[in-house]
Amino acid sequence: MYSNLSIKNLRGIESLQLENARRMNLIVGRNNTGKSTVLESLFLLGSATNGTAALSIAQQRDQFSLQADRLWRPLFGNADPRHPIEVDGRWDDQTRRLKISALKAEPVSASTDPKLSPTIRVTTISDNFIIGGLELAFRTAEGVPSEGTIRINPATHMIGTSGPEEPVTEIVPTGFLSARGWPSMPDVARQFSALVKVKQEDSVVEALKSLDPRISRLEVLSDGGSAAVYADIGLDSLLPLAAAGEGLVRLFVMAVSFADIRGGVLLVDEIDNGLHHSVMAQLWMFLAQHCERFNVQVFATTHSDEMIRSALQCLHGESQRPGLFRIDAREGRHEVTSYDAEAIAAVLESNFEVRS
Repeated sequence: MYSNLSIKNLRGIESLQLENARRMNLIVGRNNTGKSTVLESLFLLGSATNGTAALSIAQQRDQFSLQADRLWRPLFGNADPRHPIEVDGRWDDQTRRLKISALKAEPVSASTDPKLSPTIRVTTISDNFIIGGLELAFRTAEGVPSEGTIRINPATHMIGTSGPEEPVTEIVPTGFLSARGWPSMPDVARQFSALVKVKQEDSVVEALKSLDPRISRLEVLSDGGSAAVYADIGLDSLLPLAAAGEGLVRLFVMAVSFADIRGGVLLVDEIDNGLHHSVMAQLWMFLAQHCERFNVQVFATTHSDEMIRSALQCLHGESQRPGLFRIDAREGRHEVTSYDAEAIAAVLESNFEVRS
């Protein structure tokens, strides 16, 4: 598991330290304090030099530009690519470090290169830093460094990566469920189908029963040429899971993710989305059971006081007690407050609002 995390120059975070993480962790705070960015840092670190991770978190924020500078610049602190992004995580007894540096674009004259599309031509001024790509360097305290680069080809509009013949592209299996876009149901259906093949679908079915006891089994069927998941709830025909309530679909995606990233980390942004307060207790028990069953660590963000209190009330034993961290942004600095067992007890006994 990760115990400590350090972030420098990622999006709005100039510097942040999170210490003493536990098996399950809740990250709270006001809007725009960097909660989602903490999850993104863990996703980048877990994927090491795999450039598709950087592309993925950009697209999750609706960034689809084919111009490298527009795509990558928002990743850097204060949108300044001259200072590299640094993410350090203490995993068990080893520190893993990821450094993401911006590669300067080669000067190109829009009037002299007819091969470039007008939408992606790059003009540079001598004192400007225009990003042409990213360089990702990963290192463990005892390991061999691994590096890779990621660039957008201006002729083909394709994103290309390069690196050593056997780069370290994933150091920790990591799943990221973004608040802005979860995996499509056909993609999750294919993941679930892989679990069915090895007879490991029971954990997913049991999870869904906690919200709807009528569910007895799940089937992967072809629906218009793509894979779809159907649930048996005792009717004459199976019910498309996609047509069920949002809470049930979200729980299904989380349950499949646990089995898919065993031994790794699950990141869930705004975990309370789509869930009624009446099922929060079942959610936390589901998470605790699956963390133990699949040896997975969870980091989740929330804006809901009910969700926070529900977690603290349900997971009160020392082995299950969640890590609770509040992020505050003051005058450009980010501070993390960690709540130990005594502080959590005080929260439950009072009307203290953790988020502020």
